Amino acid sequence: MAVNTAGARMLGYESASAAVAAISDSPRHLWLAPEDRERYVALMEEHGEVKYYPCQLKRADGSPIWISVTARRIAGPDGKTLFYQGFLEDLTEQKNLEAALKATIRELQLLSEMNNALAARHHRGRSAQEYCRVMVETGGYRMAWVGFAENGSGKRIGPVASLVTTMAILKRSIPAGTIRRAQRSNGRCIKSGQVEVTEEILNDPPHGSVARRCSQAWIQVVHRSSVSPH
Repeated sequence: MAVNTAGARMLGYESASAAVAAISDSPRHLWLAPEDRERYVALMEEHGEVKYYPCQLKRADGSPIWISVTARRIAGPDGKTLFYQGFLEDLTEQKNLEAALKATIRELQLLSEMNNALAARHHRGRSAQEYCRVMVETGGYRMAWVGFAENGSGKRIGPVASLVTTMAILKRSIPAGTIRRAQRSNGRCIKSGQVEVTEEILNDPPHGSVARRCSQAWIQVVHRSSVSPH
């Protein structure tokens, strides 16, 4: 393998020699997904070249980077492949823009469908279930539930609808911490009247004590973060 200084720096190495020394086995050290390399090699062997082939490689620190490969196959007198020669283009900014655009489109679709569900004026429970469906199917959230603050002394929040992508969790009234104490995001939301966002439940003190008693699979797959709208 050979690489110039620009290519080495794109991959996070200080110099071309450092990159060559570190990438002794390109299928293992360079390519993020083996199937991407297999497809790349197959195209090169069949067509003799590729143009703007998108794939992910590994940086020096192991993090992924989106790149585009344009290359041609160099063969010897016997027609056998000697090496591939080409150049890489960093697609990081393009992929970030694409992701931001998709997120914006998804948010607009979500708002549109939520407004349609609101306009339908179903029974409270039916409307709440429709909100949950929209949040999961259109919004891409792994779990959604709707609850109403109860009037009892415990100030509990009683779920009236829920939808989970992997397992049914909400089958009974869920303690939310008292509204007065506002210990968790749903309680803080009711007390403040503001949207409450918890990006990492295990690192949020009020949630952490409860979350640590739950299975790690549940935290990682279903309920790692939360948004509580008022």
